[in-house]
Amino acid sequence: MDSPEIQTLKIARRPKSQGKRVAFLQVLSGEAAGSIVVLQEQELEIGRQGSGLVVRDVGVSRRHARLEFSEGYRLVDLESTNGTLVNGESIQEAALHDGDTIELGRDCTLRFCWQTEQQLEMAQKLAQATTLDSATGFLKVEAFRRRLEQEIALASRGALSLCLLSIASSEPEECGRRLASLKRREDELGISGGDSFLMLLRNTDPSGASKFVERLEAALSGLAPRISGVSWLVGEDASRLLARLHSSQGVAFGEEPSLSGLRIYSLGGFEVYLGTQRLEQWHSRKVRFLLACIASRSRPMSADLVAEFLWGEDPVSSAGALQTALSHLRKQLRPEGAPKNLNYILRNPLGFYLNPELPHWHDLEQLEQTLEQIGRQPGGPEASGGLRQLRQLYRGPYLEGCYQDWADTQRNQLEARVLHALQSCLPGLAQAGKSEELLETSLFATQIDSCLQEAHTAAMQAYLALGRPEQAIRHYQWAEKTLSQELGVEPSLALLELYQRARLALT
Repeated sequence: MDSPEIQTLKIARRPKSQGKRVAFLQVLSGEAAGSIVVLQEQELEIGRQGSGLVVRDVGVSRRHARLEFSEGYRLVDLESTNGTLVNGESIQEAALHDGDTIELGRDCTLRFCWQTEQQLEMAQKLAQATTLDSATGFLKVEAFRRRLEQEIALASRGALSLCLLSIASSEPEECGRRLASLKRREDELGISGGDSFLMLLRNTDPSGASKFVERLEAALSGLAPRISGVSWLVGEDASRLLARLHSSQGVAFGEEPSLSGLRIYSLGGFEVYLGTQRLEQWHSRKVRFLLACIASRSRPMSADLVAEFLWGEDPVSSAGALQTALSHLRKQLRPEGAPKNLNYILRNPLGFYLNPELPHWHDLEQLEQTLEQIGRQPGGPEASGGLRQLRQLYRGPYLEGCYQDWADTQRNQLEARVLHALQSCLPGLAQAGKSEELLETSLFATQIDSCLQEAHTAAMQAYLALGRPEQAIRHYQWAEKTLSQELGVEPSLALLELYQRARLALT
């Protein structure tokens, strides 16, 4: 009798390199999207609770997975309820390699990176630039919103209380400092505008929030604070809660909201929300992509084109499959208790389209408008606001994970347009002396295309203008290595000249 085959797990070995390598996790989606977790060469447990890496996601188990190290890293699922995926495949344990994606729960996606210290520093700078306000260290608007959405999901599951405050002052710098000193460990602070802030009070009922507001008013005395507050109610999403907060006068805990709306996120993955509920139990992948396909067009999309995109060129079988998928999609998008004739997907002689009479929001549509805004005047005053919006919206490639031809085409075209918009603004930002914004924009561009020499040049210009020659040198070294490995080319003369300037600045 033959002996049974013994299967061994191949461990990801430490990459061979002349420079020191560092392992870290990039949080791509979820509560802490944009943040970086540097790994030590030791065991690390991941879960919703504990002393390891805490992931506040409703689909993550208390003890979900464990990172182990022995000459390399491997990920072990700890019999979690919803499982662990590596590169889209469910695993019990798997070796990790540079660039692998890890999915935990419903909304947490991580990327495992094993790169040089310079690359880690670049990733940390980009994470901080896109997540935190440079002046206060508080969460930027979009990062705060993501955190709020995650907290609402957790509160919905655990019947917890949340309260949200808006604080404005004529002396925002001093107000921000005092708010930071008052913030409890479990609270979150974000910016809302030039002179106003947002504060999320976790596990705080209206009574507790009222007492906190009294303390807040006392601590901010002399700064003419304007404070408003609302409490989250079961069934309310982040958009409605924020709208209620901004329209309230003073503290207004306990108002009744009315909820509705379809939200589609197709950049950096694909997520759909109906009101506060994330839609997950799709009939099939084709049904999900049918929604993405129809929503991707500003005009009606013909049935023949939809069928060809999703099912191929056989007109008989594809027509039947389209009708079946459409029926499932309409049913899933119909709000609970709504009449059967209420549909988010309509059809006219020209094709299928989203019902304009029903509330909906699509990040792709918002990005298209933002690109148009930037394109009208790349160096004008509108560009700064447009760039901020672009960085917030473009969380990653369009429909990442969908490899159908139509999605590939749109993904590549959209990435090219985003890069063109970013590049078109770089000269104007440099000429206007907006070095911080120039740095954020150029680093963002290099994360999309690491071989974009114009963006590397702008980043080094910004570092030098900000008096940071050491970082300019490190950026050059990273750019030089990347260009050599990816394209087999040398840095441009402009990059080389900036590198020499940075070296001279240190002498």
